[in-house]
Amino acid sequence: MAKFGSFIKTIKMQKIKICGIKSVDEARVVLSFDISYIGVIFAKSKRKVGLDLAMEISNLVHKNKIKIVGVFADISEDEILEISKKANLDVVQIYGEISPNLYKNLHLENIEIWKVFSVSNELPNLENDFYDMPLFDCKGKNIGGNGISFDWSILKNLKTKFGLAGGIGAYNISLASSYKPEVIDINSMVEDENGIKSAKKISLTLSNLMEIK
Repeated sequence: MAKFGSFIKTIKMQKIKICGIKSVDEARVVLSFDISYIGVIFAKSKRKVGLDLAMEISNLVHKNKIKIVGVFADISEDEILEISKKANLDVVQIYGEISPNLYKNLHLENIEIWKVFSVSNELPNLENDFYDMPLFDCKGKNIGGNGISFDWSILKNLKTKFGLAGGIGAYNISLASSYKPEVIDINSMVEDENGIKSAKKISLTLSNLMEIK
């Protein structure tokens, strides 16, 4: 099946991740767009999925030549490693500390590691080497999916590659893109009133990074 919007040419340099997928049907909607990553959440969240569902979504995602990201918080390193292997994750996105041992064991499985930094008004110390990319999210009540952003202007002199999350939607994705993140992470701002990913909202959001041929 052709990708939704395959008649358009992307002008973005960034990769797009749509996170918080809760069902196979929702995954199918998201996979109809030209994106790089789909995210499933194993942390405490209204978007949390179980391992069996994550495995089913992962199989579908890989059939579509897309990568799958697992989001983790407040569970043991052994659990992270076990789930990551069983769900055949390409990337783990971790809220919390990452030990050298977890870093090594995930890399042995060819799994990339993104460490989430919850930002309020200044960037954190990035000296920890035990991750492949920092991902900056806005500090909020929940672990991700808060629908709020921090002041992105603090990113303008950042030299390292990074991912950007937090309240990114149709109205501000162009601004987010201007700070040149490696990955733009989208979640709640493309959901409908029932908390389901909306093809209309995704299309509207991504159209701001595209141009007609």
